[in-house]
Amino acid sequence: MPPDKKIKYTTSYKTLGVMWKAERDVFTFQAQQPLMDNKSPTKRNVLSAIASLFDPLQFLAPFTVRAKVLMQEIWMAGIDWHDELSENLKAKWEKLVSELPQLSKVAIPRCLRRPNPVEIELHLFSDAPNDALRLFPI
Repeated sequence: MPPDKKIKYTTSYKTLGVMWKAERDVFTFQAQQPLMDNKSPTKRNVLSAIASLFDPLQFLAPFTVRAKVLMQEIWMAGIDWHDELSENLKAKWEKLVSELPQLSKVAIPRCLRRPNPVEIELHLFSDAPNDALRLFPI
């Protein structure tokens, strides 16, 4: 290709809930208010909202695990499907909902390798809270 001809990547593509911004070559997320707008936080509404957080690659796991732990607390509290949450659980839910706009600031580089690597190693670390470990037992 001639040097004066450059490809312009200005488009974003969305697949499986993940947005790829070609110009920056990063994965991003469009945080939407869950289906809770103008609805009281009942067990049914909270579960519906949590289920709408689609993150197949688990980039947002620190957020989604907290939402699932909260749902587990709602179940353990014995709240019925149409009952409003207790004040404590409602405060936790509202805190999670208030953090949703921050998810749109997450940007994960698509390519995580250096040019011409000499050696490649993969290191994984996990420091899950006890509540998350209850959700995903080892």
